[in-house]
Amino acid sequence: MSWLSGKKPDVPRGTAAANRFAGRKIGKYEIIAKIGAGGFGTVYEAFDPLIQRKVAIKTCEGGTPEIRARTYQEAQLAGRLQHPNITEFGLEEDVPYIVQEFLLGEDLDKRIERGDSARLSTEEKVKILVGIALGLEYAHKAGVIHRDIKPSNIRLLEGNAIKIMDFGIAKAQNEVSDITKKGVAVGSAGYMSPEQICGDPVDHRTDIFSFGLLAYELLTGAKAFQSDNLFKLLENVVKEEPTPLEDLAPDTPPDLAAIVRKALQKDPADRFATARELRDALVAVHVILPEPPAPISLLPADEDARRRALARFEILDTEPEQEFDDLARLAASIAGTPFALVSFVDGDRQWFKSRIGVQSTE
Repeated sequence: MSWLSGKKPDVPRGTAAANRFAGRKIGKYEIIAKIGAGGFGTVYEAFDPLIQRKVAIKTCEGGTPEIRARTYQEAQLAGRLQHPNITEFGLEEDVPYIVQEFLLGEDLDKRIERGDSARLSTEEKVKILVGIALGLEYAHKAGVIHRDIKPSNIRLLEGNAIKIMDFGIAKAQNEVSDITKKGVAVGSAGYMSPEQICGDPVDHRTDIFSFGLLAYELLTGAKAFQSDNLFKLLENVVKEEPTPLEDLAPDTPPDLAAIVRKALQKDPADRFATARELRDALVAVHVILPEPPAPISLLPADEDARRRALARFEILDTEPEQEFDDLARLAASIAGTPFALVSFVDGDRQWFKSRIGVQSTE
């Protein structure tokens, strides 16, 4: 979850609060520029003078109690996820704010709108989808439902690594709050599941349906459901089937098209049961895609010397140490992944001195 450079929501006309902190400080952070603003508040590019790095600060300057409550909920859910992008939550002049990492990259919707997705290979698209499924798996295991999965909430970083952003309307599973009561549709039109639209109870499978809509759009360049009439659009999501994916993208592998169809089933019971199951299905498709021949790997001439040097450190099979754990956490934070390793390779194994998000020891 991140607010970052380049993400620019529309600025409501006449919103004086939109520039409230421009040229000033929020806590210790020096405001550089406003990135964007919307109904929830403003996002600023800022600078942390203590550790000399840029950050993004999302403020909640909206006046309604509901909007402020959502900001608190976003920070609380991020804390539940132990999310590496959240570095601080606080108040400035009674305005709640969240400090997040400043990410370069581009939102997936921009790439689709430009037609860039058509130039991606099927393999590259599957890698993006696997990354999103992995992020959903991580959130769902922590008991968090996103409820607003869509291309504009997916950030593509260098190498098509992905970030799932904006947990502003996320909720904890089995939780009913004053912010998101049962019977109230919450989400983005055109990307909501049928149960969201109907105001029925939702679980993690609502994210899987929205994932299916996103995957359909990434693979075809077209939205699964389209209408200028909002009520007709929502009715189509609930009652109609989209144009078969193969008709719009005939080069799509049949197994991949079948995954999207299953994710888009109207009845949650007919979808993938978990994000892990979805991810496994995508990985299976990815494996059967044509791959270039693997290069021949030879041991370097100094391999024996490397092993002797490793033995001199006397670190293999030692107990955990805080310094190495801190390095792994820092690596996970920088890379934006739910797992990281500090590992050593000896003659026949890769041994983990420190591991974050991984159960195995070697």
